[in-house]
Amino acid sequence: MEGIPVISERILAWSRISGRGLSCIALLALVACGKQWQPGTNAYVTVGGTVTGLTGSLVLCQGAACTASPPGGDTLTVSGNGPFTFAMQIANGSAYAVSIRTQPANEVCTLANASGTANGNVTSVTVTCHPAVTIGGTITGLVGTVVLTDTSASGASVLATASNGAFTFPSAVDYGATYAVTVTTQPTGQTCSVANGSGTATGAVTQVAVTCAANPSLKGTVTGLATGTTLTLLSSTGEKLTVGTNGAFAFANGVAAGSAYSVTVATPPAGEVCWIANDSGTAAADVSNVAVTCAAPVAPAVRPLPAIFASTRAVNYGPSRSCGPPCNELPSVADVEQDLGLLDKAGFHLLRIFGGLPAVSSEILADAQQNHPQLAIYLGSYLAGPNEAPACMNDATTPVQVQNLQQIDATIALANAFPNVAAVSVGNETALAGNQDVKCLAYYTSIVRTFVTQPVAVDDDYSFYAGVRGVPTNFGDPSYVASPEKPDSIFPLVDFVAIHEYPILLADSVWPTADWQQTSVAAGPQRAAAMMNASFTVAQQAYGLVSSYMTSHSVSLPIAVTETGWKAVATNKASAIENCCATPVNSKWYLDLMTAWSGSSGGPVAVFTFEAFDETWKGVDDGWGLWDVNRQPRYALCGTTAPSAPACTSPVYQGAGYFQ
Repeated sequence: MEGIPVISERILAWSRISGRGLSCIALLALVACGKQWQPGTNAYVTVGGTVTGLTGSLVLCQGAACTASPPGGDTLTVSGNGPFTFAMQIANGSAYAVSIRTQPANEVCTLANASGTANGNVTSVTVTCHPAVTIGGTITGLVGTVVLTDTSASGASVLATASNGAFTFPSAVDYGATYAVTVTTQPTGQTCSVANGSGTATGAVTQVAVTCAANPSLKGTVTGLATGTTLTLLSSTGEKLTVGTNGAFAFANGVAAGSAYSVTVATPPAGEVCWIANDSGTAAADVSNVAVTCAAPVAPAVRPLPAIFASTRAVNYGPSRSCGPPCNELPSVADVEQDLGLLDKAGFHLLRIFGGLPAVSSEILADAQQNHPQLAIYLGSYLAGPNEAPACMNDATTPVQVQNLQQIDATIALANAFPNVAAVSVGNETALAGNQDVKCLAYYTSIVRTFVTQPVAVDDDYSFYAGVRGVPTNFGDPSYVASPEKPDSIFPLVDFVAIHEYPILLADSVWPTADWQQTSVAAGPQRAAAMMNASFTVAQQAYGLVSSYMTSHSVSLPIAVTETGWKAVATNKASAIENCCATPVNSKWYLDLMTAWSGSSGGPVAVFTFEAFDETWKGVDDGWGLWDVNRQPRYALCGTTAPSAPACTSPVYQGAGYFQ
């Protein structure tokens, strides 16, 4: 058995290199099978290849154990170009795997043919090294200091420079890595843009082009500022400007060319309120038409409601047919015209629109003015949360504060631009939702009322105007839910009180005295009638709570129910009353009761039906529409002049839902 010591020694050596153990049984098996080493045979081979492009030192590793933890394997330090060979041999026919343990400084090396099966000496492994790549380019038009950042897999490299001409980042990137150059800090009064700023670094990058140009100016005029007072303006770039005199003003830094801009009142002058015309847009060139108007708040003399409030049917109108305000849906002109045509023909000539998206309100107002001059618009606005008091009146700089001021400015601009605006509303259920403190609500209302000529209201839930923000536990209980949010500071600022009430939404919480189920009445049409009459009683009681609170506080203003309705389709399966009684017939029944009450002695001056068309984006709060989302009329329109309105049955409320 000649050669056994030699072969066993080589097998054990290979096991140490590869990190694999070889049992005694396996070793003895080789002997038992007669696998003897014969002089002149190629039982063991070498692994190697060639290196090119190397200027430093590189550490290579061979064997599966190279990637183990902790790493093992056969290592080789290479400090020059040309062939290389690992010291340890491997068995012919076995696997090999070469990896890079340590890259050379300021270079990146890559492998080719690095793994396979050794059928003879391996000489095909190739190591190609490249120097690290510098990133740079040229800067033109710079006045001031710009800060650039290059981001790559190698990390971030930052360069601050005040010079035009060639530039190079202080840190190079690995060969083959991606790079991306951006402007992280713009120079004062300028905007710099980057061209050819990203790519893969396969050679020195010199083509990044940074071009700087002066910002378009952002300026305008101030009028009405009282002597000795100051006004603080805020631009969309975050720059504040304090103005102490009437006349021209200009922000120091302007605004980036082609970008959106806005100007809002961060802090009004003492004793005055201000609004801004042309407060936002896109800066295609110098902006010089921003117009700030300040004035002392208008004295609280009540403005009479237009006659149309008492002479026509009124309805809430939202034009959304898909995703609505959450996705900034802007309906087409054709869709708005279709809607206004349907409402006009059906006899709804007073429309409440919600605001929120001024572009949508403008589209509705323009179409109504051009094609439906008999329509009047009750223009709404929306105040977002969270509550921002007292900063709404002092240093209003947060996104919500800016958004609300822009909403107020847009509402004033629309009210002044369109003569078909019959009245203006500030906010929509702002107190009920807790979006704003009453102090802020009063501040925004004061701005609007000072700069429009139409009657002004604040639309909110009846419970707010009854002094009990939140739902009372029982209409028959005089000790309602206490609330610090009282309407007292709103009354002097409005010309009428705009309340919202929905008996169908109150059925499970505040109907104990009204008993919406009416189970003591025989099932069938009689129970349906009893339930609908009880719902109407609840609406009257809610109205009565508001009227009583106003009387107790010596407030004499007209009250309009600007939102009320009854679902024609059950969209909230958790609601017991919806599951039995959200039907087109019940919807008609409730709306007929409310319409007959409108304008009667002791009743509201107007009732606005909620709502004209279904809006699917509202989810479980959908299903109120007189028309569905496809503009098909529902039974509530029977007996009207609405195109394709269903015929009324006899009796009219036949088939109404009731609790069973």
